[in-house]
Amino acid sequence: MHGDERHWVDDAILTNWVSTVGANINEVEKQVAARIGVNYAVALSCGTAALHLATKLAGEKLYGQARPNQGTLQGHRVFCSDMTFDASINPVAYEDGEAVFIDKAIDRHVCSFGNPVFWRVDRETFIANVGVTLCLDTGKGFRNWDGFLSLWFHMGEKVTCSIEYLGAMDELADEELPMLSSYLVPIFSNRQMDEEAEAIWARYLPEALRDSEKRSAVTLAKKMGLTIQYQPVYRHKDTASILFFEEGELAVKDELAENASETKPTCVKIPANTIVINTNAVQQRYAGFHIYHEYSLINNSLPTIKAPISPNWRRGPSGIR
Repeated sequence: MHGDERHWVDDAILTNWVSTVGANINEVEKQVAARIGVNYAVALSCGTAALHLATKLAGEKLYGQARPNQGTLQGHRVFCSDMTFDASINPVAYEDGEAVFIDKAIDRHVCSFGNPVFWRVDRETFIANVGVTLCLDTGKGFRNWDGFLSLWFHMGEKVTCSIEYLGAMDELADEELPMLSSYLVPIFSNRQMDEEAEAIWARYLPEALRDSEKRSAVTLAKKMGLTIQYQPVYRHKDTASILFFEEGELAVKDELAENASETKPTCVKIPANTIVINTNAVQQRYAGFHIYHEYSLINNSLPTIKAPISPNWRRGPSGIR
């Protein structure tokens, strides 16, 4: 002890208030309640006592008030970590519950998980909702409980994960966020992709909306200040051009050459903010474009443009025409 701590311990001894009550305890409870925004707080002798009280109250909230000489968890299982201090497990026994250790080796007969659904929060953060089935031993025999576990992931300098919520399946609703594929790539419908393309035309070349003959990828690139490259895009003869808002890779091969069948495609790096004109493209009525980038909504160099993400970005250019 040091500083004021020693002073208040001495004060309790000198005033004969080494007890579970007293003016100092009342003041601590009052300040804690005010700090966390509740009407009342209860000071206990130690953390173990606090865990016991929290466990007891949780049992009463879930199962009702216990009978005399019985704990609030009697006949119920409580899932616990097997890598913890015993004080966090003891209250389960105090309340006549059965502790089930699940961290290191999960008994699949007790707990099983479904496929996760991912939701994008921002470039480095996403939510994963995972289906959970628990086999519960009740007074009427075993029954399955279906719910979900909501996890928060942040992919910064260090990858962090936290459990946000465990709820029943009927509480699960679609997040008001972009859904991600299993590769953590946002999924967009064709309609959304078309809307994004039209928004780019409207901002930089609005006359192209009225006259399709004016939909020139080269003119659009100049209006947007993008670099232009000419590349023979492999297996995309129906694609006139591709916009790269992020650095990416492109498979190229001159499919119009006489020895095309004897050559293999090569991979070239395309810098960010580049439009690639496809020299393999078949003549079309107007020069449309695809939007391509890796995994985020681009809003740095072009603040008002949101380029949708292709779910096939790992396999090459894809997107909208």
